[in-house]
Amino acid sequence: MSTWVKARPVLAASLALCALAIGSANCGFSNSSKPGTTGTGGSTTGAAGNGNPQGAAGNGNPQGEAGNGNPQGAAGNGNPQGAAGNGNPQGAAGSTGVAGSTGAAGSTGGSTGAAGVGNVTGTWQNYEVTASLPKAKIAVAQMPGKLKYTKVVIHSQFLAESCSIGDYNGDGVPDVSSGRIWYQGPDFKTQHPFRDGHGVLPSSGAGIELNTGVSDDWADYPWDMDGDGDTDIINIAQCDVPEANPPTGPTGGPNNNPPAAGTPNKIGTVQVHATAYWYENPGKAALAGDPKWTPHLMHPDVRMEQHELVDFNGDGYPEVLGGCRDCGTGDTKGYYQGDPAKPLTMWTYHQVSGHFTFPFGNLGWMHGVGGGDINGDGKADWMDRSGAYLQQADGSFNLTVCTGKNTPAGCGWIQEKTSLLMSGFYDGQPDGQGNKGASHMWAVDMDMDGCSDVVAANWAHGVGLYWYKQGNTGTAAAPVCTYSFTKYQFMGDSQADSAADVTKWGAGFTEPHSLGVYDMDGDGRPDVVAGKMRFAHPMGQGDPDLPGTPYLYVFKNTAAMDARTGSPITLTPNLVDGNPAMAAGTPDGGMGVGRQLAIGHVNTDGIMDICVGTKVGLAVFLGQ
Repeated sequence: MSTWVKARPVLAASLALCALAIGSANCGFSNSSKPGTTGTGGSTTGAAGNGNPQGAAGNGNPQGEAGNGNPQGAAGNGNPQGAAGNGNPQGAAGSTGVAGSTGAAGSTGGSTGAAGVGNVTGTWQNYEVTASLPKAKIAVAQMPGKLKYTKVVIHSQFLAESCSIGDYNGDGVPDVSSGRIWYQGPDFKTQHPFRDGHGVLPSSGAGIELNTGVSDDWADYPWDMDGDGDTDIINIAQCDVPEANPPTGPTGGPNNNPPAAGTPNKIGTVQVHATAYWYENPGKAALAGDPKWTPHLMHPDVRMEQHELVDFNGDGYPEVLGGCRDCGTGDTKGYYQGDPAKPLTMWTYHQVSGHFTFPFGNLGWMHGVGGGDINGDGKADWMDRSGAYLQQADGSFNLTVCTGKNTPAGCGWIQEKTSLLMSGFYDGQPDGQGNKGASHMWAVDMDMDGCSDVVAANWAHGVGLYWYKQGNTGTAAAPVCTYSFTKYQFMGDSQADSAADVTKWGAGFTEPHSLGVYDMDGDGRPDVVAGKMRFAHPMGQGDPDLPGTPYLYVFKNTAAMDARTGSPITLTPNLVDGNPAMAAGTPDGGMGVGRQLAIGHVNTDGIMDICVGTKVGLAVFLGQ
């Protein structure tokens, strides 16, 4: 996506099971947070002992489990109050242990464990599994599904390009958030504006929409940011369109670029480009009358067209993937880290990549980013088109190029255009600007051999879906992952929504601008969710088949070899939405995808659902 019309050349026409992505059996917003368990009662007549005034910290739990201290004397083995678990976001004090009866000379029972810091509390209920994210208990247990869906159109206006799934009013019924509004479940007919923003944006494909057809919500996530048990909302805005300019264009633009139009149809203050905010839920009792939620700036310089939430340091609190134009030496990619003990403070940017010249005169329109455990060490790694960057034992990243598995020792970069990764995680073709890349990228064990593979589109504004198999010289039970990747296609040859593609692959579409990976039918194998973004750019930018039918598919993963490619698995498309017999650009013709899609529980039947916010409108697809 480019901001400045004249600065953008015409592109050549050739142009996550997230649970496993970080080694968790749950995915995305995955593992549980729980209060400290009740301490076991002491014996009836404890011998003289030294009561433990504070139980030992629980290991790795968002709320510490009961320690081994005695409630009364040596006889008891319960902890009267488990102290906060260490290394976790926010454990409140563990629950009270049952005191043993008085020991012969036992000292007084332990005092209350200190509360932890951070945000994951045992009361927060999470319904989204989209990202390869921190560990938060999913509120609904997954049930098997048929990969058939019931479509519910919430509206047919262009208001945002992403959505999230969460219980925003604390009634136990999932809701949907998109842009400046959250929509109350279960029917989503009641709208609740929670911030300023903009109204309906143009979506006809006219050239000026390169600047006016850009929403202020390109990534949308639910999370309890301050540990109060309420679901807050993270919004990340578009990269570089100056909102203050009039929609017809100003007399000049920043960075020595030609002038650009600004955001039309403003409602109050639009969330400023390149910013990430979290909006504080005022709580169930304070939601009446739809008050504005308090905004908290996470960072003012968050670039790229895709983002994800990944837990790099294992504290259960999310980090945000992106690129920073003005941080440090400038023009790098990496991630943003918050302090769970101080959720109101601004986040810190951590550089991962080397210097990367931002395209179109130093703008943030770049594609393809992801996270997950590539090398199986239990730490999340970082990916973009140039390869995989391996997190070291001390949490650092480096640019030492790997020539084999941990060769040289401590190497940090499985680099594109080397023997380990021939093309990079994209089509490998130069585009003259540096904005080309995949959409969302996922590190996940697709063939179930014990080694993480990578799923990525070939080019977010082009064609082709691929997975990259990591070599394994061991077995599934005892894998020896080689850091080398073989690329396998599973959709897309033509530069249009082609009948030939449908015949060969079972589906055909261009512009795969967002992509997710999750076990959608509950069979234990990660599936791929992807679709076409209609008018990801307006007309005249060289993109293939911009106005075509905006499809949405789930590609089911089976263990059968794909005779078309020799892949050890087959990814078979199951149509979710899109009807070429109906008018493209209407809900009947198909919703497609936006800048980000959401996977989770839109209702509570346990079958995985999908939410999309697009230029066609907002819809959920309820799994059957």
